[in-house]
Amino acid sequence: MSKPKIAFIGRSNVGKSTLINYLLGQKLAKTSKHPGKTRKHDLFPYSTKIDFVDMPGYGYAAVDGKKREIWDEKMLELFFEDTWFRHLFLLIDSSIKPVKIDQEFVRWLVQHKIHFSIIFTKIDKAKAKEFTAVIKEWTGFINLLFNVHGSPKFFQVSGELKKGGAEVKEFLNKMKFEDQRGIVGQGEQG
Repeated sequence: MSKPKIAFIGRSNVGKSTLINYLLGQKLAKTSKHPGKTRKHDLFPYSTKIDFVDMPGYGYAAVDGKKREIWDEKMLELFFEDTWFRHLFLLIDSSIKPVKIDQEFVRWLVQHKIHFSIIFTKIDKAKAKEFTAVIKEWTGFINLLFNVHGSPKFFQVSGELKKGGAEVKEFLNKMKFEDQRGIVGQGEQG
């Protein structure tokens, strides 16, 4: 039986699979120090009411153009055709300044009215001063796009140190989902 899908996307090597494993409490998603290991949309059950989708990273990936086109097609299918898609978590590396490809992707999400939240990953890698500057830049960028009202929710997470996951889970648990019959259900703890 199909369930509402929550997708995770970001640049290659941003920590998507690590975060998913952290939230699931077990190692199901493949992790690697080498970018581009997630090659398809992998589905993982989070709870009896929600599935996670680990999407291939954008940006650097050692794959040919044909595979990249297939990834892009699959992403568009999920966002625009999959009736079970409900929310997207965009992962941003908090240890580096905003990157153009991330900002372009955010603009694209806003333009296409995709519901998303931002998860700043690798908070354990960022120095406090740099981290504050990165968050400030992103907040300014997002506020300009959304005119402050209706901005996406921000989370700060370290999969390595197991920090910040409780807030993400709380957000998921409070989400309300409609099934194909229009019946609303509440998210639940994974």
